[in-house]
Amino acid sequence: MKTNTCAGIFLMLSIPLILLTCNTFADENTIEELHKESAILVSQERYEQALGVLDQILEIDSDNVKALNHKGALLVKMENFQQSLEYFDKAIIIEPNHIKILKNKAIALSHLEQHAEAIAIYEKILELEPKNQLIEQQRNDLLLPVGLVKTETQSKYLIHVTAVVSSSDGVLVSVYQNIAADFLPSKLFDEYLDEYLVSEGIVMIDNKKYEKMTLSDKWVEETGFFTCEYCVFNDKVIFYGDLLRIGMLTEIQVIHYMTGYFPAIVVNDSESVVETWNVFRQID
Repeated sequence: MKTNTCAGIFLMLSIPLILLTCNTFADENTIEELHKESAILVSQERYEQALGVLDQILEIDSDNVKALNHKGALLVKMENFQQSLEYFDKAIIIEPNHIKILKNKAIALSHLEQHAEAIAIYEKILELEPKNQLIEQQRNDLLLPVGLVKTETQSKYLIHVTAVVSSSDGVLVSVYQNIAADFLPSKLFDEYLDEYLVSEGIVMIDNKKYEKMTLSDKWVEETGFFTCEYCVFNDKVIFYGDLLRIGMLTEIQVIHYMTGYFPAIVVNDSESVVETWNVFRQID
């Protein structure tokens, strides 16, 4: 009797398992056929119908990454960029390192002119695939339209710039201090800081820990240094400006890393300027 009882229990337990397995295979087959159908509809540019088919897949499996990505990509093709982010985000929660989904989201963000967010995603892809030259180029293409981030809108970076102007015989003429600053929202900025600035240790500012980094440079105002017509007055070169900027000229573009803004800077012919950049980067 015990054997029969055990056999009966085994049989009762196995039936739902078999049914569940069969249903799973049936769902997988259905989803595969629906994916094929949606691909045909997209190739025929019947986008609304393709969206409907993808919705059928998501009704069966709301976490189907392929359907989430394809629906997001289709919405991008239909120029519904904001809505596409909803599906890319759902897919990325499930597969955070999926290259195609990350790239598709970056494309959507670029169309929405959310360039800083797009750059961040391209740089995440580059962490996963450091040698992906196409992704690197797509990231670089956004460095000019992205716009620099004003330091007062965040707390990770503080930038102080001083310009000390001296006469040709070394007499102090004036000292200028920036009133605002901005920086490139990219890991390229951190790479520049690490390579070209000198670390001077850790400081506390407003109960937050920062690494202090410094860069100094000297230049002399002289004829031919600038080509603009308004820099010449009474046959003398005079620099008059309201910003100092650090950038780098690459083979194809200029990358601006950071800017210091001033009420005005005046430098007369033969006077020298010592720029000192103090950058404070918050330590997590």
